[in-house]
Amino acid sequence: HDLVFAKQKGFPYWPAKVIRVDDQGYDVRFFGGYHQRALVEKGSIKPITTSLKVIAAKRTTALNKALDELRRHQQLLEQQRRGSSGRPSEGTMQTGVPRKRGRPPRVVQPPLPPPATTRSTSGDEEEEKDEDDDDNEEEDKSDSEEQEESSEEEAPSSSLPTKRLRLKEESSSEDHNVVSSSCQESPSSRVSTSTQTHRKMLAGMNKTPNLEEAPAKCDCDTKYRQAFREHREKLEAKYREEKEHLIQQIREEVQKQCEAEKLKEVSAVLERMRTDLEQHKARDKEAREQEIAKLQERHRQEISETKKKQWCYNCEAEAIYHCCWNTLYCSVECQQVHWHKEHKRSCRRKQ
Repeated sequence: HDLVFAKQKGFPYWPAKVIRVDDQGYDVRFFGGYHQRALVEKGSIKPITTSLKVIAAKRTTALNKALDELRRHQQLLEQQRRGSSGRPSEGTMQTGVPRKRGRPPRVVQPPLPPPATTRSTSGDEEEEKDEDDDDNEEEDKSDSEEQEESSEEEAPSSSLPTKRLRLKEESSSEDHNVVSSSCQESPSSRVSTSTQTHRKMLAGMNKTPNLEEAPAKCDCDTKYRQAFREHREKLEAKYREEKEHLIQQIREEVQKQCEAEKLKEVSAVLERMRTDLEQHKARDKEAREQEIAKLQERHRQEISETKKKQWCYNCEAEAIYHCCWNTLYCSVECQQVHWHKEHKRSCRRKQ
């Protein structure tokens, strides 16, 4: 990354590292502080070799820290450059024939003579196991020698041929020991081993029918099925009981809820009817009182008007003829009837 002096609006020139250059400008990251990143225009970029007087930068504490960080960054870049240029290549360090990091060549064993017909399978397996163990030991030795060879990479290449020759001799001697040990086995031991193996196989074949008959005697499948059936029946019966109990409980709860709701509705209806009845009674009472008051007033007026009128002494109709101080008649006929009846004896007008 290029090192430059970059300037943002409202800030002085500051040392920075160019991350990317595109059409919009320079994408830089400033030294010091929080290592902030910004996109700066091309005209606000100066080379890092520019003097501080040219860019008119004031020596502040933050600028000094940023310049110190810039110098440390330049020193690290210089050290990396020197290290990459002064490091010797791998080709120049190795002289002579290039060293191969593979396993040492193994000596091919000569084919062994065919085994006798009386040799058993177990004897062959034991010999093969011994040969495999010897091969594993050879591989372990070769691996350890490879580790020693890798640790001695700085040694001169002239010692490689002698080391390879020594490895070949050791591997050939180990292979010879393996062949000799396999050839030294006596035929009598092989025959006895095969006989013992044959007897064991016959004994195993004789015992096989007993092993096959043993599971037939045990009627575990039927027992398991019976136990499973009984357990399932118990679970089903328990499930039915719990289901019936739960249904009954739910029915009772629903019935209680319905009764409570009905009672609540009836109570609400009764309360509403009682309220309406009280309201009707109040309205009727008020209307009756008003009607009584009107009747009383009219009756009083009628009484007053009646008192103001004069009435016939004979028929109690409204009188128009006056006889004496308290005797009046509505007509001449009433006057004559009353006169002959009794009034002629008490009439004050006559006296």
